[in-house]
Amino acid sequence: MSIETNTISRNSPASRLSKRVPQGSDATEEGGGATSIKTNTTSHNSPSTNSWENSEEFKEDPCAAYMSHRQNNSRDVISRAAYKTIIMEALSRKQREVMDALVADAEYMCHHGLGSRGANCHIALILLKHVAPRRFLSKTQILKLIRAIHDVGHLSEFTITSAAKVSLAALAYEPDEEVDRELLPMLKGLLVSKLPPAHERRPFRMREVWEETSNGQFLPIVVWPLFRLMLAFARRGEQTDASEIMAGLLEGQRIDNRAINATDLEAKDYVYVVLSVLVRACLNSGWFARSSTLLCPTVASRERVSIHLSRLVEDWLVAALDNPGDHDLAEAASMLIILMERADDYVVPNELLQRFYSEAAKADKGELVQAVYRHSRDIEGHSYRPPRGNALAWFGRYLRAERRDVHLSRVLAKQVVDENIYVEPSVRGSLLYNTAAFSFTLQTRALWERWSTGAERSYVVCMSATMLRIVSAFVNGAAATRRAAMRKPPTPPDETRINGLEEAAGRAGDQEEDAQTDAQETETRSTAQTEGDHPASDIPPPSSTPSPHRDDSDHTRSADPAALAPREEPEELTREELLARAEDIRRFADKVYDAYCEARTPFETADRFTLNAIARGAFMLDRDAEAFQVFELMKARDIRLDLHDLNVVISVVAKADPAAGLARIEKMVAAGLRPDAITYGTVIHWAIFHGDAPLVGRVIEMARAHGLQEFSFKTLAALVHAAVQPEFAAAGGVGEGAQLAHVDDVVGTMLDMGILPTPNVGRDCVKAALLADDPVRAFGFWKELLKDKVEWADAGWTAVRARIARKIRQHYTNGWLDERRARVMLSELGYDLVLLHLRRQMAARVPPLMPS
Repeated sequence: MSIETNTISRNSPASRLSKRVPQGSDATEEGGGATSIKTNTTSHNSPSTNSWENSEEFKEDPCAAYMSHRQNNSRDVISRAAYKTIIMEALSRKQREVMDALVADAEYMCHHGLGSRGANCHIALILLKHVAPRRFLSKTQILKLIRAIHDVGHLSEFTITSAAKVSLAALAYEPDEEVDRELLPMLKGLLVSKLPPAHERRPFRMREVWEETSNGQFLPIVVWPLFRLMLAFARRGEQTDASEIMAGLLEGQRIDNRAINATDLEAKDYVYVVLSVLVRACLNSGWFARSSTLLCPTVASRERVSIHLSRLVEDWLVAALDNPGDHDLAEAASMLIILMERADDYVVPNELLQRFYSEAAKADKGELVQAVYRHSRDIEGHSYRPPRGNALAWFGRYLRAERRDVHLSRVLAKQVVDENIYVEPSVRGSLLYNTAAFSFTLQTRALWERWSTGAERSYVVCMSATMLRIVSAFVNGAAATRRAAMRKPPTPPDETRINGLEEAAGRAGDQEEDAQTDAQETETRSTAQTEGDHPASDIPPPSSTPSPHRDDSDHTRSADPAALAPREEPEELTREELLARAEDIRRFADKVYDAYCEARTPFETADRFTLNAIARGAFMLDRDAEAFQVFELMKARDIRLDLHDLNVVISVVAKADPAAGLARIEKMVAAGLRPDAITYGTVIHWAIFHGDAPLVGRVIEMARAHGLQEFSFKTLAALVHAAVQPEFAAAGGVGEGAQLAHVDDVVGTMLDMGILPTPNVGRDCVKAALLADDPVRAFGFWKELLKDKVEWADAGWTAVRARIARKIRQHYTNGWLDERRARVMLSELGYDLVLLHLRRQMAARVPPLMPS
């Protein structure tokens, strides 16, 4: 055949693309040395061909010129170089219509071209080699091109490299019953024909068609495509084809015998047999990523996982967790969850599970540990252990500080308590800190009592931050319980109760919810829940905090049956029982503080941080005299008070008079000290507690004037809560719409600081949206800040969902919300949708009230 040379502008797209794609390699691999294709009677140097390919139209836009030329002229009067230019240009521009035309032309030329058969298939080979691996051809198009080449008997035109590349591209697509029935046998014939003879085991020539394994063995590059093809046949139930490929690979020693020996060949599941051999062969060859490609999709497609397949996954997990990357950890998490949920008669070994937790903790992949642990607690018949050691401490911090996941934190704490999980001494203080931070008083008390005795008690008793967290949580819990008692009338002396005081107290010790009753449990916005990285604050929760068990924003009863269903709630305690419970909670707070002080004696040799913690704890417990004795001791020891110490003093002053606290800050500034976010936040908290809205504004202005850009999370949470209190908003002259705007601003500030709001903050956001009569915003706050972070069936959070649902129905009934959107939101909230459309119809039939 003749060689045709085209003169193309150096700056044209055709020129750039011809430089981008080497042409010599294709001439060697896929064209039998021919460099132009002429499939009609036009001579190779036809003026029509040369003039069109050298035209300005082609130089400027080869694809547009091709489509135009294709409509007006014979589609086979185009040179190979021009076709390649068009193909690569269409690929780079993602022009699907042009690519479809090229596939049609390539298929036509294979069958009807008048040149040599090898030359006629050249365009199809280019498309398969360059376009198919980039997934810009459909699986059906790949089949058409391979079929066309096969029909004219020129599969031999594929080199071993092209055969491997095209086969992998086709096998990467999802299985297609109709296409695979014809495509897979053709790929089998192509790949097997390229497999070197069994005696050829080292690449004496053509090194690029071999690859070296981790054990020093050289394998042809078509072995991996054959692995993929073998599994595809097995999953289709075509055992004969899969067995023939495996027999050929075994005969040529392309599969390690260890893979065969480790597989249960008597298993009835043929897919397992093939998968086991292939995965183990990949692992033995150091092809871990390839083993994942085979194993993970196959296992994920199974509704149930057999014991044999489970053990294969276990072996893969051992390899996956050996110095894993992020992708390996993600796949390992997926496989662990599948084994827990779908495996028959199989339990994931604890050591393997702990290895995953440890590696994920090192990689800071909290979302993976969170997902695996959550699923592990949903399994019936076996209780999987939580993370241990440093991974447990890290996971607790992740749930508290990053995810604000109250529900899973409670599950973790309850498991450690209920199952008497052994926790390493060095981790106990951190776990107690996190448990107290969420005000899980029952678990906190149980764990402190368990670990505060014996030779290892110092790991718990001597931890300053842990002591302050526990004292803060229990002081605030006692105060909330006492407030609840004061709202109840005294029990008449002659009233007979079925359950006596002792029984009620015992029940309160068994269930955390009974400590403060149904209304008080969620009312308590303990500072331990919202004080961020500063556990030392003694600021109590606002006394006006609403309970999610009580609907303050909308007293209209829901028409939803689920909302009207009776709840299973513990019997409420009497006023006397609540007061007794408050005293018991307070005594425990004193016990924790006294144990810390005893362990830290003598104070004359204690460091300043210990003395600061002692003073702060004393202030929390209203033992002010002891706190001031500590400061006198520091003065006597010539220990200069730093900002942390002064913050303790300001908290005491602001507790009695927030305005006096602000005056102290002004004196600090005048003396050259620079107050921090905790200094200002302390006064803001107490001003909110006392209902002094103007003072809150003054403190914020002063903080901004002195360069403070970011408040602590605790302060921001308090500002959100204050914004939704009617009495506080009225004092500041703020309307309901402005309240919602203020909440938006504060939550936006939190997110900008990388702080995820807690569920309590989310509840306040929902309330602000409902007060502003905006159920769509309320739903958005619930979905982003509450969903999957609180217990779904908890009565308080059920009430929050019910309030949102009522407002959605109200807006739908009034025609302010379309049905589709209302249905989506109600469905996600867990409410019935059947009668939704009837509400608007019924509302439309109600005649308007006539003036009298």
